Amino acid sequence: MKTWTILVCLALAGPLGAEEAERPRVPLYTNEDLDRVRPYRDQTGVASRPDPGPPSAGDRPPASAGPARRGRSGGRATGGRGASRGETYWRGEAARVRERVRALDDQAADLRRRIAEKRAEPWTNRPRPPAGPAIAALEARIAALAERRRALENDLEDRARREGALPGWLR
Repeated sequence: MKTWTILVCLALAGPLGAEEAERPRVPLYTNEDLDRVRPYRDQTGVASRPDPGPPSAGDRPPASAGPARRGRSGGRATGGRGASRGETYWRGEAARVRERVRALDDQAADLRRRIAEKRAEPWTNRPRPPAGPAIAALEARIAALAERRRALENDLEDRARREGALPGWLR
């Protein structure tokens, strides 16, 4: 009887090592894998250095440097991705856009507050004009502010992408 009970229990428990078979396989990375992806390492931005900023008066290149040094002074990039502007420029642009977005958000919050006040006005004995058109106008202004906000952010992202700025520079 004992043997029969043991066999039934083993049959119900399933095959030995079933819990090991259900575990997902964990990938094993070796030095060969790291050597294979090493040429692509700089594409992640790991080797980027902050741009030192515009050169001072004593550091200006000689006049014979010509168009090859036009990167920061006015022309578009003449060679390679992101050759015209560096990390400092794009971080400054992102900060400027964030300030403008913050101002638009403040305006939208003020309009939302005004809408809430109009909806919460107590009834009085005198007839009051309907607040519907006034609220609709304020909501339209909020929608316009939201559209301007999206346009500012999208414009920055598109310009940065076209000129080869790394995404981390815009954060």
